[in-house]
Amino acid sequence: MHLLSQSCQNVIPVGVWTAEGRINLKFGSPFQLEIPPGLSTHECDKLVGEIVLHHIAELLPEELRGAWQYS
Repeated sequence: MHLLSQSCQNVIPVGVWTAEGRINLKFGSPFQLEIPPGLSTHECDKLVGEIVLHHIAELLPEELRGAWQYS
């Protein structure tokens, strides 16, 4: 994740799930990672992971979002 935050200008989230025996893909809009300076590698990894997973969760059916469910 740290490398992603350092080298990627745009991230395209993709939600992938199966339903009724089919694989479904849903592509989201590209977004830029905006990471505050001064974070440790661990803090950066955690933040980037949370940001990316929230973008992916938006693409999944509501019942598959789990811990990333929006209120």
